[in-house]
Amino acid sequence: MSTCSVIIPTYNAQNFIAETLESVLNQVDVAPDIVVVDDGSSDETCKVVQETTSGTLIQQANSGDSAARNAGLKVVNTDFVLFLDHDDILEPDAIKHHLAAFQAHPDAVMVVGSNKKIDENGTRIGENILPEKSFTGRDVAMGFTPSFSQCMYRRSALQSIGGFQPEAGMGADHDLNLRLLGTAANGHCHGKVVMSYRQHQNQQTRSPAKLYNKHIAILREHLGPTGLMKDPEFLRQVERRWKTYYGQFIPSEVARMMLQRNLARMYFAFKTFLTMQPYASFGAIKYFSNYFRKKP
Repeated sequence: MSTCSVIIPTYNAQNFIAETLESVLNQVDVAPDIVVVDDGSSDETCKVVQETTSGTLIQQANSGDSAARNAGLKVVNTDFVLFLDHDDILEPDAIKHHLAAFQAHPDAVMVVGSNKKIDENGTRIGENILPEKSFTGRDVAMGFTPSFSQCMYRRSALQSIGGFQPEAGMGADHDLNLRLLGTAANGHCHGKVVMSYRQHQNQQTRSPAKLYNKHIAILREHLGPTGLMKDPEFLRQVERRWKTYYGQFIPSEVARMMLQRNLARMYFAFKTFLTMQPYASFGAIKYFSNYFRKKP
């Protein structure tokens, strides 16, 4: 029996899913169980999946990524689980590195590796190399935010917290990792490159203002007076950090929405930016200073 399952939520992924599945099938020294959960695709995703792998395919009405991951989690029985986005690519020894890290750190509830960045065509455009270290929920709150495709989890730990909360939406990664790590548990980053994160056009439509609001709501839930990690002073420190961070991107969203004449979204982004002062302005100044410094 395999010791690891790879769960892949998909939605209209016909252009990428075959390459993603091949990267799982080509793992060195490991044959993971594969579970694809299609979240109501209207294209040929399911057909491509069936042509590429004999793994489990679950089809459900469109319910969101978190519901899809939960559906996959319900059918696996391996000790470890990796959630792979449908457009990301695993390195051939990714699972081998993760399992070795769990063996070396038996108290860890999750392990994390580094990532490359690729464009829509699979061309390498950068990398994000992480140092080896152990981490806690406080590190996650302060900005240690790996993507799901970089992580592997103990299934028992995921089950102990009830899996994913669908209402977390675009903040599902922060919410899951904060609930998982809490105040006592820890994870370990082994730092080895395990996957390639694909950047493409669809991701450019995301709203930094919406991301900020969801992110802050989750942090307040976990660090606020009734949260598992309640720590008011630390919450203030965390809020300052994320206001500065998102302040780098929201002014560009305001300008972009103005050009597109999307006044509702422009107003929402601008109002959000005002509520983040003065720290958002520090982030904006830093962003534009770096931008003009790089220009020839």
